Amino acid sequence: LLFTFFVVGECAVVKFCNLSTMTDMVFMLAPAIYFLLLWATKVEVKYNNLFLWMRNMSMLVFLSQRIFLSAIPSISVGYSNWIKSMSQLQIMIVLPLMTLLFSWTIIVLSKRISLLKVLW
Repeated sequence: LLFTFFVVGECAVVKFCNLSTMTDMVFMLAPAIYFLLLWATKVEVKYNNLFLWMRNMSMLVFLSQRIFLSAIPSISVGYSNWIKSMSQLQIMIVLPLMTLLFSWTIIVLSKRISLLKVLW
């Protein structure tokens, strides 16, 4: 927890003193992640179906986000123009919802269509 505060403090110093625009690569991040993982490996987690669903959903969201962010816009001018016509707030709401809905649909349909399990 202490190193996490150090990361936040270092990011604030880097940002407000205009040392760099990249606050995602600070020195205190390494020890903060090390101690976070050290703690996380000691936590006992009991099996739960919800955890399995969340893991599958996480994997599918990670894999399917590129479909809506780059694959479809690169081949569909209409979709690309639709995205460009949205405000930033609309994009931050619509695209994640589309990705979540698509991922959830793949999970539901893969119970009936075993070929879809290849996707994840």
